[in-house]
Amino acid sequence: MNETEIRSKVVDRWLRNHGFADDQIILEKTFKIRLGKALHVVEGEVTEKQVRSDYLVRSNDGRNLFIVETKAESEPIDHQSRKQGICYARLLDEGGIAPFVIVTNGRETQIIDTLTEQVLSEEDIPLNHPYVAANFRVTLDDLSYRTEALEHLISISPQNLMAFCRGQVTNRIQRLRGESRTSGKKYIPHLYIERDHPKRRISELIEEGRSSILVMGPPQVGKTNFICRFVEDQLAAGVPCLFYPAVSLGSGLLEAIREDFEWTFGDSSSAFQIIRQKLVRILQGQGKPNRILLFVEGLNENEELIRVFSSEAERLQFPQITLIVSFTTYSASRILRDPAGNLSHISVAAGLEKRDIPLFEFGSANDLMGKSVVHIGRFSTSETDLAYSVYARAFDVSVPTDHKRTTEPLLLRCAMEQFEGKRLPVAIDALQILEKTINEKLSRLTALSENVGRAVLTEIASRLCDGQSVTEFWLHHNASCLESFFEAGLLARKGDGTYKGVLDFYVTSERSFVIAAWVRNWPSVLQGKIENLAIELAWVAAFATRAEALGWFLRQDVNREVLMSLGEELGKFDDRNVRQVIVMCLCDYIAIAGDFSDVFDDDADDRLHDLATNIGAELANDRSEVGEILRNVIVDPKEDAEIRRNCAIGLASFNPETCLEALSLISGGEITPHIKVVAQLLEPGFRKAVDGINTQYYGEMMCKGYMYTLEDDQTGRLDEYERVIGVWAKTIQIFRFSPSSDELEGVLQDLNPNHQTIGDPYRQHRLF
Repeated sequence: MNETEIRSKVVDRWLRNHGFADDQIILEKTFKIRLGKALHVVEGEVTEKQVRSDYLVRSNDGRNLFIVETKAESEPIDHQSRKQGICYARLLDEGGIAPFVIVTNGRETQIIDTLTEQVLSEEDIPLNHPYVAANFRVTLDDLSYRTEALEHLISISPQNLMAFCRGQVTNRIQRLRGESRTSGKKYIPHLYIERDHPKRRISELIEEGRSSILVMGPPQVGKTNFICRFVEDQLAAGVPCLFYPAVSLGSGLLEAIREDFEWTFGDSSSAFQIIRQKLVRILQGQGKPNRILLFVEGLNENEELIRVFSSEAERLQFPQITLIVSFTTYSASRILRDPAGNLSHISVAAGLEKRDIPLFEFGSANDLMGKSVVHIGRFSTSETDLAYSVYARAFDVSVPTDHKRTTEPLLLRCAMEQFEGKRLPVAIDALQILEKTINEKLSRLTALSENVGRAVLTEIASRLCDGQSVTEFWLHHNASCLESFFEAGLLARKGDGTYKGVLDFYVTSERSFVIAAWVRNWPSVLQGKIENLAIELAWVAAFATRAEALGWFLRQDVNREVLMSLGEELGKFDDRNVRQVIVMCLCDYIAIAGDFSDVFDDDADDRLHDLATNIGAELANDRSEVGEILRNVIVDPKEDAEIRRNCAIGLASFNPETCLEALSLISGGEITPHIKVVAQLLEPGFRKAVDGINTQYYGEMMCKGYMYTLEDDQTGRLDEYERVIGVWAKTIQIFRFSPSSDELEGVLQDLNPNHQTIGDPYRQHRLF
């Protein structure tokens, strides 16, 4: 039936009986329905099997009267056609629910009550129907009807599900995404730098059907940008996705899912069961694809969510969902372990073991490629080149030939913003750049002066340092003032966005800067006497926010001498927690340098080459001060075992041979029960060192290893065997329980085919 026939045979005849004149009726061939947060346009379909048209009949005062669904004459009127019309009527974007649905194929017609789904008549809309008496308005609470219609439509059509997902992502991502480079938002699409290796890795894990995938890296290396771009790419490729920034999940992940699907429950205790059942029903109705990617971005930014996330993730686990969670490596221990120290659900689902977790804390997630882990670090050489090109063009910045390039994503972008239309300096001062960035944001405040704004940020940072929650009520007397902080990209709500939500800094590194420079004045304080340093570092060790700020401060190149001084004085600090903080910072600094050993070149002026030289790129021959500090801590039986473990991981990140040498000295010869316990705790460092040895001898990707050089040199291989066998044999004996000991023996076997397997002191009493 065409539009003229619909109007003459259906619309005009039936509505005339209800007092509508011809000029009071509007017949719309296309109309909009709301699928969650998305608007979807409904229009006719022409396929090989059928011709179908949908019409919305409205009054000229905006009331929706009914949906007309027409089918080909040969097509029967079945449940599916009635149901689709009913769903359209319930989900209309404007004008409220259309009270009636009319389905016709030209030979047969049915009139259906939109809410009860009952077939009322085959001839006419009853004059005495309650909806007619209410002037064609549905007066009941319509939420449950709209919810049921939404679920039905997105379960029967991949296109409807994709429309729903696009709307959901667009709504949730808006707090992170901006089009203007001056918006203060973290994700600016046209400034995005593609991260090829993490993208390949996460795509492989999804293709393998992994149920949980962890995306980790240090703060401010682009995890948020990576997740946002990957979600958008997946949607563009037709993959269903849901996206949740953790800071917006004030009532948990399950509640956010319920809200997006507009589900309501009578019994909140069974909410997770209903959510799971409904999601499964939606996905099972899709055919292919029947899997949805559920992203939770920045879990470390919501402490309340961390406490409940593992149980929520466990309740959501089923084959149709892949859960992808991003967080900083510094928060790995809090997220991957439960309060009792056991592995959390997402750890188990990602295939992790307890011994893996220390590696994450020092940027070594990329070493565990057999696990469901994606590591994002600083820019690689090619990414750095691309970033400089993209940012320089976007901000009209010239880069001098003697400029010492930075591989820190956020620092580079901030520097380009600060020097817009100018020339970059030879070296970028991170503290100076960040302070200018914050001050520039403060200048945008509409309700406060820059000085008052600075005082507000300082007070908030001070309270966060003390473990206090800062709520919107603190600034309730000036709502416009608070909103200007949000608009400037200085503060963010950590919660569901409602009034009196919890506040924090929008960018973590800006919070760390304010703590370091404005709250504690570390540039001066950390140059002081040892007794004053001990007091300050004891204060730092009390809260994770303080330790994270110190780690950020000491990672900056301008503070390297401060870090070195603290390391040299490590033995003078009696407080174990203070020593732990210093060691964590040392290991973090070394791990960053180790991560980029592949991009060192022969240019003496290159920043990375200088960094490698300064902290001991050739530790085996000429140990650096930091290397000596770590080595001495590893072999010191009086030192705390956890600190020794952290030092082993840090040293292995930079020079695996020196780490193996240090580990070989933890036993004087006999492997006592005490040594066995110590070896268990140090095993992550041993494993990382062996990974480094494998790379050194066998190469990685396109880079050939030392074995390639010795391929036709039997004498050289035997000489190399004699050089390492003494240290390696001792280390293998101590760590015989570890699978990595077999890998190290494999290297020895390749160097000397006559190598005899080293005895196993654990044969009678295995640790594992």
